[in-house]
Amino acid sequence: MSRNLGLPKNAEGQGLKPLKVSPIGYGAWPLSYDERPPEDEAIAILHQALDLGVRLIDTSDAYCLNEGEKHHNEKLIRKALDSYPDQAVAKQVVVATKGICIRPEGRWERVATAAQVAKAIAGSVKALSGGLKPIDLWQVHWCQVQNGANADDKRVPMVTLLEPARQAIFDGQIKYVGLSNCTLEQVEAAMTCLPTGRLISVQNRYNMWDRTSERNGVLEFCQKEGLAFLPWSPLGGKDNSGDKGKLRDVDAFPQLNRIAAEKGCSPEALVLAYMQAKWPCVQHITSARRLAHLKDTLNSSSIAVSAEEIAAIDQDGDQGEGTPPWVVE
Repeated sequence: MSRNLGLPKNAEGQGLKPLKVSPIGYGAWPLSYDERPPEDEAIAILHQALDLGVRLIDTSDAYCLNEGEKHHNEKLIRKALDSYPDQAVAKQVVVATKGICIRPEGRWERVATAAQVAKAIAGSVKALSGGLKPIDLWQVHWCQVQNGANADDKRVPMVTLLEPARQAIFDGQIKYVGLSNCTLEQVEAAMTCLPTGRLISVQNRYNMWDRTSERNGVLEFCQKEGLAFLPWSPLGGKDNSGDKGKLRDVDAFPQLNRIAAEKGCSPEALVLAYMQAKWPCVQHITSARRLAHLKDTLNSSSIAVSAEEIAAIDQDGDQGEGTPPWVVE
């Protein structure tokens, strides 16, 4: 468990150092996925996020409908940044992308080869800037083998996967590296094979139903080593958050809802504040589709959570099986 209980959300956390970002970032995947909005609306959403102070956007080369439109989300972000009225602000935005997955006929598959990593990095550099500037943060999208994966997708040493990323740093294609969907052992291995200070983040699932990263030591390691931890699906997905989501079930989450009512905030905003108060290494990325939800998420940066409140909310948590379905033990 964290040794930093009770840090107010609006106190200085670790963030995504040395990159300068906003307390809350924006996860742009819904803009390129199923039921995505028209392009002009998607760009407007990204502009609204920048208007509200967002200076970190998370994406992936595989955020698209299928392999035929690879890099769709990255190209959309480039259009949004290029067309933003205040270019001084646009230039402040840090874009974090990911690669190693392919989307044949809309399926998610991992290709764990050095050639795929090199291809992904080159494709993202072109999609995000036309090859004019390096990627701020490039992440291995799936470090773990998926259940039911192709027989050729075997466990590949991190040194093999990260050699092209290490070379891309020297070639000026990327600035920093992160891991996603990974174990503690993989994070430790990455730190040994990348240049010192170039591994800066981990992106794993972490929410009230899945505390795997608390139990397996990943969060504690990130806190100790100064790595940012970007929880994906921090609210448990669209079925668990929002006006009719499960986080608002008083019977399932009595402490969360009681404290949220006392503070006059939504349970969703409180969950985000709680995570960062408990683990200052947490750097949130919201994937809100509606402006009201985006504003509510960003409001979490003003919510202070005490050690006593953290302990109370802990009582509500870990209601799921804990291990993500894509992890192969």
